[in-house]
Amino acid sequence: MKKQLAAIAGPAIGLCLLLAACQTHDNRVYGDLSVIIDTASVRGAGIQGMDGGGLRRMQQKSVEWKDLHCTFENQKITAETYAHGAGISMVPEALGFKADWRDYSHLWFHVENLSEEDLQLFIKVKGMRNILTAQHTLEKGKKEWIELSLYDLALAAINLPLYQPNNFTLEFGNKSSVKVRIHAIAMERAAKNFRGPVSDRFGQRITGNWTGKVIDSLELNLHKAEEEKQLSKVATIWQDTFGGWANGPQLQATGFFRIEEHNEKWWFVTPQGNLFWSLGVTGVRPRERLADVTLVKGREEIFEWLPAKDGDFAEVWVDEKAMSFYHVNLLRKYGKLEAWRKTTLQRLKNWGLNSIGNWSEDSLVIQSDVPFTYSFRTRFEGLSHAHGLSDVFDPEWERKTDSVLSAAAIFKDNPYLIGYFVDNEAGWGAADFPDFFPDDCATRFAFEAMLKRLYPSPQAVSKQWEFEGLNSWDDIRNARFAQFAKNKALADDLKAFETLFAEKYFKTIKNNLQKHDPNHLYMSCRFTRRLKPLHILEVAGRYSDVITVNVYAYAPIQEEMDAWYKATGRPILIGEHHVALLSERQHPPHWQAFTADERESYYYNYVKTWASFPYALGSHWYQFVDQAITGRSTDGENQVVGMVDITDQPYQHLIRTARHLSDSIYHWHDHSLKSR
Repeated sequence: MKKQLAAIAGPAIGLCLLLAACQTHDNRVYGDLSVIIDTASVRGAGIQGMDGGGLRRMQQKSVEWKDLHCTFENQKITAETYAHGAGISMVPEALGFKADWRDYSHLWFHVENLSEEDLQLFIKVKGMRNILTAQHTLEKGKKEWIELSLYDLALAAINLPLYQPNNFTLEFGNKSSVKVRIHAIAMERAAKNFRGPVSDRFGQRITGNWTGKVIDSLELNLHKAEEEKQLSKVATIWQDTFGGWANGPQLQATGFFRIEEHNEKWWFVTPQGNLFWSLGVTGVRPRERLADVTLVKGREEIFEWLPAKDGDFAEVWVDEKAMSFYHVNLLRKYGKLEAWRKTTLQRLKNWGLNSIGNWSEDSLVIQSDVPFTYSFRTRFEGLSHAHGLSDVFDPEWERKTDSVLSAAAIFKDNPYLIGYFVDNEAGWGAADFPDFFPDDCATRFAFEAMLKRLYPSPQAVSKQWEFEGLNSWDDIRNARFAQFAKNKALADDLKAFETLFAEKYFKTIKNNLQKHDPNHLYMSCRFTRRLKPLHILEVAGRYSDVITVNVYAYAPIQEEMDAWYKATGRPILIGEHHVALLSERQHPPHWQAFTADERESYYYNYVKTWASFPYALGSHWYQFVDQAITGRSTDGENQVVGMVDITDQPYQHLIRTARHLSDSIYHWHDHSLKSR
């Protein structure tokens, strides 16, 4: 009776009853099945989306059916469906389970198959980053307990807390009708010795098994010797010194990389005057302070081994909290990083990659004989910024930007530098611009100054915007416009100021780069894929030599990319793309992961498609090495996306594809449709 009442009672009463209804038996805690019928309850939850790894916040129901009809009778759930992939999703607390699963070892479902055939069942536990999955086949007419081990739950977390999943699901894989009865859902209490490390001393997943998993450090040396034999082979012979098209049209040689529209197709042009299409990879480095290190402090229990902070591997620590397993493995394999740098440059040439992409190691690119890009950042501590956009009207921002970009002088005479990126994936076109800037910052005073040029008084502004209550310039300067119903006058003024803001940003950066290095290209700010407002893109195109867009998609879409080119008038480099590998190395993310064969096909088709666009200048894979399975220290991003794994072994399916691509990209781009 309690369970039936909980399904229909108000939220407060229902919560009390479901907690009371949660039973214990042996070593298991049983959930309240009556709650599954109540699908109205909603709570907030963080769900990952395919936005280059960025988190998105979405609403998630406490209990949600997908293509199912469910009934509750005699303390059991009966579910029926004709849809492939149907299932039930539940938030742990809704059934009376703890939010933190540290003390649980297994999730159990007691299920009876009432269908006419065997049933494919999937139990999934969804963390902030990854999904733990167990698959079971339940014969028709059978009733069984099926389980999912929670040993690897820490690998699904964002960083901390380690053991608090978003939700869990029971899904059905049959393509025909399904009818099941759920007799119970239970959590098993963990034994004292259940929890243990999930990452071994090489930074690999302990419980996973795959070809090439390293067990002993001696294997790293064997891999090194085997690869040296392969690298001694000559790379593709059609490339010039800079990886350009040696047998293609000969254009003017200026001694530096530049761009030119030749036969109505855009190209990079090498310092020797040969056409160049940039096939590259980002993040070629042993370690970066934020991106390549994993958080240790507060999570020591999940690591089988950690290097001493004052021992042979002391340099892999960036501070007391975080370190890099890839860096550890490079020291084990090469002894010194200089040997790794030499091998890496040989690798890129041998693989057919002619470009080193963003965020690569300074010590590598300074000595590189492979063309490279370089990046700067103009967001500074202590100065206002939001959505990745700085208070560009602040004189201190201008001064610091000039100071940072003065480092470009180091590369002024380097012929292997292609050009500069400045900043990355900022919130251009954010709907709440300029609301996110604080009161009385320089950007707000610049907005006030613009309005004073257009209107004689605050009252005139208020009247034109059709909004009462803006009685002074102070009110207008610090207004938050999300609260206003935007008429045309207000929308036009915000657009005009956003244009002024973009003008200040791009012009300042362009002028400073030109001052410190007049020889190399400015390749914009690495936009995200979604098309930005046209007034912003027009300004970006006016000051940038190349527009860079990070395009996470299964292939660049003609309509989208045409719009970028039309809005900016500049050729386009894709700064990032990838898909994750479906592998025992790591649990899959919330979006689709791909087998090696599928990823090989993806990489080939992506580049082939993009090379056929007349304004395409190249594309760069993100990134050189897999992310740590225990997540990078900043945001927990932890996917198998590299061209080499955490032990520095190349993924042969990607290397093979890169070689094939390098043999064809010049033909594809030369025969692309003419620019429009």
